[in-house]
Amino acid sequence: MRKIIDGLAIFAGLVSLTIVSAGGYVYLQREELAEKAKSRVTKAIQSALTDALPVAVDQALPPMPTQTGPALPTPGVKGFGIPAK
Repeated sequence: MRKIIDGLAIFAGLVSLTIVSAGGYVYLQREELAEKAKSRVTKAIQSALTDALPVAVDQALPPMPTQTGPALPTPGVKGFGIPAK
C-alpha cells in the first residue's frame, strides 16, 4: 500500500512540475506566440478575401455594353481653352 501512495505522490509531483513548466514556457514565449498567431490569422484572412473578391467584383459590376452611342460634340474652343482677343 505504501508503494502505491508513494507512486501517486511522485506522479502528482510530475504533473505539477509539467504544468508549471508549460506555464513558464508560454509566459516567456508569449510575444513570439502572439506574432505567429497574428501572421496565421492575416494569411487566413488574405486567402479568404482573395477567394471571395473576384466573385464580389463580378457581381457588383454591370455588364460591359456591346454598342456605344454617337460621339459627343465638343465645345468651340481652340487651343488650350484660353480665350483670344
